[in-house]
Amino acid sequence: SELPGWFLPRLHATGAFEGEEVNQVQGNEYLEDSGIGQHVEDPAAGETLATVSLLQPIQLTLQRAVAGRPMHSDERDSEDCLKVLLEPRSLLILKGESRHDFAHAIRQSKIVQLRDGSRLRRDSSYRRGWPAG
Repeated sequence: SELPGWFLPRLHATGAFEGEEVNQVQGNEYLEDSGIGQHVEDPAAGETLATVSLLQPIQLTLQRAVAGRPMHSDERDSEDCLKVLLEPRSLLILKGESRHDFAHAIRQSKIVQLRDGSRLRRDSSYRRGWPAG
């Protein structure tokens, strides 16, 4: 499917990709309590990663990586992480140290902690990803 016409111009307008081409775009949909495990993107993905949140808030975690790979669960401190709330219509840029020296993940969880302290339950109506149409 094609990208919406507004997407690449808006992404370039941030200045995050100055001197770089956007070499891939991937749309992920996380239903209910689905997530994605700790990983560091392959260097082929480019020097800059942009995450655009479209439909529902979700929490992304960043944990230190070693030599471009996530630390094994036996070695990492589960409290030594940064939790980032990705709200609808938000943009997160990973570049430099945050791109190469940290693994990122979206936990499998039925609850998303919001900024105001309230919690959002990820039930069967919960959707994240490209809107249909």
